[in-house]
Amino acid sequence: MLIAVASVKGSPGATTVALGLACVWPAGGAVVVEADPAGGDLAARFGHSMTPGLVTLAAANRSGAAGADVGEHAQRLADLGVDVVLAPPDPSAEAGVRALVSTSGGELVVGGAARAVVCDVGRLAETSAAMPLVRHADRVLVVVRPWVEDQAHLQARLWWLRQAAGDRLGLVLAGTGPYSAADISRAWGVTVLGQVPFDDGGAGVLAGRLATRRWHLRPVARALGDLADVVVRTTPVPTRERAA
Repeated sequence: MLIAVASVKGSPGATTVALGLACVWPAGGAVVVEADPAGGDLAARFGHSMTPGLVTLAAANRSGAAGADVGEHAQRLADLGVDVVLAPPDPSAEAGVRALVSTSGGELVVGGAARAVVCDVGRLAETSAAMPLVRHADRVLVVVRPWVEDQAHLQARLWWLRQAAGDRLGLVLAGTGPYSAADISRAWGVTVLGQVPFDDGGAGVLAGRLATRRWHLRPVARALGDLADVVVRTTPVPTRERAA
């Protein structure tokens, strides 16, 4: 299963949601791919090098091994117990994303049964280098705050988001605001799949600033676990996985 996690304005926490989803993913975990053309954050946050990572994955696909195993280019964030394909925090990330999608066509595969790929595609624009991943994803999660200005930006982009994702599009609300999940679903005709609370402690763990002790008891961890369950339950099993 390929899941794309995006935002449309500001920094509502798409990276936090992508990493947190992988941490709580059922059935053996998931691999995170930093596919944000603006650059990755996780290597700096967790003190890792960028190799192996997005650049080596793109090179493996470019060398003729289309469908290279994403897991072979991931690094383990030991504190969280999750594998991440790390992107550089500079413009070379966009070149890596473009190279990856041009050779893979947006299909990313991981060896091993039932492992999902969670792509952090960053702030989406219609011309984003990451759009092929959005078009190919089995589920597209747009993280947005339930605030008036964020909803206005979402409304302005819905037409091309629907073109790219169709009924695979779902919303994840970050924090609380004047609009409920039901309000937003009715207004835009897009299902709100989950709501992640503001949780400084939980977010600090996912940002590498705080220790992971008892992290799974934090409100953000519980909310992300619920979101993961909804995504698994409501996303059809991809044909390529049924065949396997």
